[in-house]
Amino acid sequence: MTFPSPVAPLTRKQNIWSSTSPVWLIKYVPVINEKDADHCSSEIAAAIAGSNRFAPNYLGMKFVSDHPSDQNGLWLAIWIERFPFTLKDWPERLNKKETKQMLDIISIMHSFGVFHCDLHPGNVVLRRSSDGALEIKLIDFGLSRFSSSEHDRNYWGFLDIDILRNNSMKKHLSF
Repeated sequence: MTFPSPVAPLTRKQNIWSSTSPVWLIKYVPVINEKDADHCSSEIAAAIAGSNRFAPNYLGMKFVSDHPSDQNGLWLAIWIERFPFTLKDWPERLNKKETKQMLDIISIMHSFGVFHCDLHPGNVVLRRSSDGALEIKLIDFGLSRFSSSEHDRNYWGFLDIDILRNNSMKKHLSF
């Protein structure tokens, strides 16, 4: 598989999370058993469905046998557009407009039948666009659920929204 320029695989010794590339980021997901395969399918489905909607642009994926930290096994490498900050690292509280934007992102995700189930400040990524507006996206869909049933949508959707009331999220938001 060829990845869009300037995406290129990292060497085994590079740290994927501290890469300074402004364009892309790689997430490695282990593929060892059926549970890992389910995790991979959630990551893949959400990456494709959410690309440039509620998640960063999806750039590609590939199964690889080597990992930057020299761990053996089969890994799914997912290339996504890089956002330099997580909500956890963001130096200021989101204002009401930005908090609404994050709620809108969650609503868009739910409209696609995707329910994150692991929302926390480390899974919300941010960056300033060239016009100064804050861009907010969600990452790490390994625990996500997919459903179109009204019952599931109400249940999983409530969990995603209820997590926002958690202290680890609440301290970053303005209601």
